[in-house]
Amino acid sequence: MALAHLFANISVGAISAHLFLYLTDENGVGMDIITAGTILPIISILQFFGQLSGGILGDIFNKKIIIPIFFLVQAIAIIILAYANSYSIVILFSILWGVGFGMRTPAFHALRGDFFGGKFYGTILGINAFPMGIGMMISPVIVGYIYDKYDTYYYSLIVMAALCIISCILISVIKNPKNYEKN
Repeated sequence: MALAHLFANISVGAISAHLFLYLTDENGVGMDIITAGTILPIISILQFFGQLSGGILGDIFNKKIIIPIFFLVQAIAIIILAYANSYSIVILFSILWGVGFGMRTPAFHALRGDFFGGKFYGTILGINAFPMGIGMMISPVIVGYIYDKYDTYYYSLIVMAALCIISCILISVIKNPKNYEKN
């Protein structure tokens, strides 16, 4: 579970740090700074509504089914961003990214609660947050290094999309530890 969260949040850290640079870079999308500045508020608004609806969906549907879908939406958003060449394509990215990331966050934390219960939830969350924080901390640096070396964000974006797909697979196959006690 921690690996799935780590792999998905690598993209969160890197995109948070580099999105505006990618949007305004001539080797990226090449937007002017005013236009690029409209994207982050769109993502933030959609994340907000995604978090509200993701929590509700997590209570209604099987979290092990919907969370991989949200990870997949994040991966698709990143692939779209890798090929973005216009404002409308970046808007599509921002919609998918905001909703996908927003919805998976409360559902993922709720799955952690389903698996481990409430008694040690804070400890479990803290342990899981450590690798996630490391990934979010180093990914912007690695993406910056790759950009400096290759003069493109493309490779980093594709790797981040692949990591989201790996997260999708990991959550799909993870077993509830409570089931091990029964066997």
